[in-house]
Amino acid sequence: MAEVTQIVDQVVIAEKYNFSLTEYLHRTPECRYFDIVDFQAPQPPEIVESYRHIGRKLIFTPMESHIRNECIEREIELIPEKDLISDKAIEEAKLCRLVDQTVCVSNKDRDAVASCVKADVVAIETCISDIEFNGEHVPINPNDQAVCYVAYFGSETNREALIWYLNNVHPKICEALTDYEFRIIGQGDISDILAGKHKAVRYIGEVDRIAPHIKAAAVGIAPALSGSGFRGKISQHAFLGIPTVATSLAAEGLAYKHGHSIMISDDPEVFADCVIKLLQDGRLRRQISEAAADVCQSAYVWESKWQDITKVYDLPPNPDVISMPTVHAVVPSYQHAPFIEERLRSIFGQEYPNIRVSVIDDHSNDGSHEIIERLRGEFEFDYIRKDQNSGTPFSAWKYAAENTTEDLIWICESDDSCDSFLVGKLVKLIMMRNRTKIAYSASWMMDEHGEACGSTDNYFSKIFHPTRWQRAFIADGSHELHQYQRFGMVLPNMSSALIDSAVFKAAFTPSVMKYKLAGDWLFVGQAMQLGDIAYTPERLNRFRQHDETARTRTDIARRTAEHVSVRLSLSAQSGASERDIMEAVKYDLRELCGNPDLADQVRIEMKNLDPDHEKQLAALLKEHCSHGGLGNDLAKALENRTL
Repeated sequence: MAEVTQIVDQVVIAEKYNFSLTEYLHRTPECRYFDIVDFQAPQPPEIVESYRHIGRKLIFTPMESHIRNECIEREIELIPEKDLISDKAIEEAKLCRLVDQTVCVSNKDRDAVASCVKADVVAIETCISDIEFNGEHVPINPNDQAVCYVAYFGSETNREALIWYLNNVHPKICEALTDYEFRIIGQGDISDILAGKHKAVRYIGEVDRIAPHIKAAAVGIAPALSGSGFRGKISQHAFLGIPTVATSLAAEGLAYKHGHSIMISDDPEVFADCVIKLLQDGRLRRQISEAAADVCQSAYVWESKWQDITKVYDLPPNPDVISMPTVHAVVPSYQHAPFIEERLRSIFGQEYPNIRVSVIDDHSNDGSHEIIERLRGEFEFDYIRKDQNSGTPFSAWKYAAENTTEDLIWICESDDSCDSFLVGKLVKLIMMRNRTKIAYSASWMMDEHGEACGSTDNYFSKIFHPTRWQRAFIADGSHELHQYQRFGMVLPNMSSALIDSAVFKAAFTPSVMKYKLAGDWLFVGQAMQLGDIAYTPERLNRFRQHDETARTRTDIARRTAEHVSVRLSLSAQSGASERDIMEAVKYDLRELCGNPDLADQVRIEMKNLDPDHEKQLAALLKEHCSHGGLGNDLAKALENRTL
């Protein structure tokens, strides 16, 4: 997905959609237009045709061709469309003619479909998925006498294969090897098949990730007796370093060769002998698995199919054209010794290559310096320790604005941490649209012990909108400022955001540093005016909550003064009307109308922050407060609209 989102403009995860246009429009407030609409199951012609209104190119990808299934069942190499018998095969042929292109998942399927239907039919063989098989895989209960079968048992093809193996192959292996174990992995009810109480069988069932279970076995099997499609399990075994014993149908059309990179037999006795031989001979097992891994790497990883993929999906001819902007991660460190190591490790653990790290310690005296110095021996980063405390939380921001040559800036608060994919996913959000200058994610809120105590979901739904932040969006920055940001900070934690460097430098005005509590709020509002802002509801950031913060230590008059001043400033910058300005500060006015002493203290603080804002507040109080209570306009505003 990391590379996909660099190439395409937008990815919509439509988990609960059906294939009807009506359902799509019902669930999608703003109808999108797609370059490609790919159907992976047969649909009625009217449904397919309806998508021409929102799709430039319609593709049908039969994961298992019914036309080829009929060829296999009738033991005929190729069948003309007029001679098809199966209703499903006939339906598939009609759909192939209706769409712009049919993309089969194996060469054998393509040959059968292309000879049957006059249509544009191509093949892109199924490859190993980086989503499932990336990184290291720790085997779960490894056993050098275990054989695994991974399949979806809602399929009759796979059920038939399992029954054949259990009844005809499994007993012979049990008889020959006392330590042998057969492991069954996959979704679907097979209680009826296992009712025979076969010995040496371990039913694992559905799992979150299959790779650790495959890697734990010594041999994998692919005993297909019927059905079409691509036998992905053979390549999965090869990629993870275990050899496969397969039937000829399972291995048909693949590049693996019997006796060299796979063992193939349709005879149950010989099939069992192949499994036994591999379980007994570790050297042979290694030879077969190493040869299979070479075949898999050369023929069944996505890079090997890239040219075919680009032709079908109109993608860049070379994946190297994918843009990977540089990121400057700036860590403002102050008095966070218990958390600074976790913070830095989460930065250096990012699954994104182009990050430069700078740590700016504002003269911490709690042991942070010693921890940072120790980590310099493990990681490469710039480190600046100030001789005395700056007195502002924005000194590191100033450093970032003045010393960044990278494309993006990431302010990493020293007590926060994050998911290893945060930077990569935010980069891809920014790259989706040229005007996007800020990207941020939802956050987990963590207590001082590292336990999750909530998320920003609650913050967004309570402060701004009950559902808007439940899904990803890219919004016009000026609209976002006027609609939300001038009322409150829509980016509750800076660690969750990447910001275009030029925008960061332009938005970091001298006025930002005047605010101890709300400078980040003002800064983000000013940055919004310079481009679009993107959001993902994935909780990729971990935002530390403390019992005592700078905000709680500061008296209520100063806090209120900063909040009112920022609301007034951002409202003015957004071109708000007088009525809009009153809407932005109405809750502050209600509090101050009922507490004249606090109002006087707030005005004193505001004179120091911005004399013009103090005058504006005084005018608003005079207009909307009467005799210690609320004026009619303010009372109506509070009654009619709740943020």
